[in-house]
Amino acid sequence: MLCGSLVSCRPKEATHSLTQEELDYFNQEFFNGSTGNMHNQFLTSEYTSPGEINLFELFYNGIDGTAAQISQGEREQLSELEPMTEYSGVIKVTRQEMDQVLEAGLGMGLTETQQQGLERFHYLEQPNAYYLVHGDTNFQWCTITSGTHISDQQVQLQYTKDDGTAWEVTLESRGDSYVFCSNVKR
Repeated sequence: MLCGSLVSCRPKEATHSLTQEELDYFNQEFFNGSTGNMHNQFLTSEYTSPGEINLFELFYNGIDGTAAQISQGEREQLSELEPMTEYSGVIKVTRQEMDQVLEAGLGMGLTETQQQGLERFHYLEQPNAYYLVHGDTNFQWCTITSGTHISDQQVQLQYTKDDGTAWEVTLESRGDSYVFCSNVKR
């Protein structure tokens, strides 16, 4: 069962708590580690199903890849759309990169999401990429405080963000990683 499909991400079996080793894995490897960890970016917005994720928040910091590969022509086009381009950092995410991140993290591509927040990007048809112009970050570390196996395939993790707010994320096992099913405030 994929969270991105029409099938609901609902528990199917009895629950049991995560071990300390599992909590350590989520705290130190799956999340956190570096400010480039895209898993933390899936925690930047609240959503009850994967397609509701806010793409503006998810891709706010860009991703490894073409983020720094911005041509002079792209800068000139962006300057016409956003005068601050000359003075601020520019984040670039190609359509293909968005699809790859969304497929790996949610089990669905861009067209399968509600595309919430996408309107806040500048889009250039050539090279089929989305851009944000800003000089800050929305990255937050998280601290997994507890977790529960809610089925053979799913875990719910309770965590706090840097700002002290309490959240709960539901993940579904997919091979050697997980897809995000929901992320809600507690």
